[in-house]
Amino acid sequence: MNETLLNCFKSVQGSSAETALDRPTDGMGPGTGCIDGNLIRIHDADGWSDDSSQNLIDEGWIQKNWQNEYERSLHGVRKDFCDCLAAFDGPILEIAAGPGGGNFPAVLQRNPQSSIIVNDISAKVLELWQEFLDQTQEYRNVILAAFDARLYAIKYSCIEAISSVAGLSETHGPNEVLQQCHRMLRPGGHLYCFEHIISSKDWHRLPENVRLKWEAQTPQMLSGYAKTIESNGFQIARHETKDGRILKHDEGSLASDAWRFGVELSTKREWIEAIRME
Repeated sequence: MNETLLNCFKSVQGSSAETALDRPTDGMGPGTGCIDGNLIRIHDADGWSDDSSQNLIDEGWIQKNWQNEYERSLHGVRKDFCDCLAAFDGPILEIAAGPGGGNFPAVLQRNPQSSIIVNDISAKVLELWQEFLDQTQEYRNVILAAFDARLYAIKYSCIEAISSVAGLSETHGPNEVLQQCHRMLRPGGHLYCFEHIISSKDWHRLPENVRLKWEAQTPQMLSGYAKTIESNGFQIARHETKDGRILKHDEGSLASDAWRFGVELSTKREWIEAIRME
């Protein structure tokens, strides 16, 4: 395991077997991490059923997404962001990667030596990524880490760049995640994120209880994320909004909720590069 990346985790005791990680009181009790190959388990609130996980395996979605996400990164703003991420020397953190992987497949295929911590709250999904990466034996500087990105798992000022592809919305607490991003990033460090902004017309077709739930968790889905990013100590370096498309039912928790009620959600795409202020 890459010791430099391992040292980014708070109070890691060694690099084999059981690992203790301290974190502030959050109602979840003392933090205990377990290292399994290149996978660190800190928090694991796995929402993936056995059937869903098996479908990822049967349909080969990890392998498909490895290629698909690279191809999607060859154009437009995402190309610029991934090119920049691949050029960083220091640790990169991919937030809420999920089975899609976010930007980390595109970054590693640009620069196999990139040092990346790939995060998701689901250890089950990260296990699938671990199995895939183990087959190649090419990417030596990757740690997969199961933890809640809203909570304290990584040391202060040890990350050089953070990447998120619809990860802020999937954490169900973007303000808390951005607070942690500001804490983890070195002064002058970069945040690259992509999110969907939901059409107001489609939003109001959802049942009231669904709207209230999501408005409480992630109001930025309607207004955009730039103001929230700025309010957490970042300076916006680039901000672009483009026409999007209708979300598929498997593109996040909100899309899944909407499809259960027969609602299709059309979106705009929001791309933001931000710099952590001193």
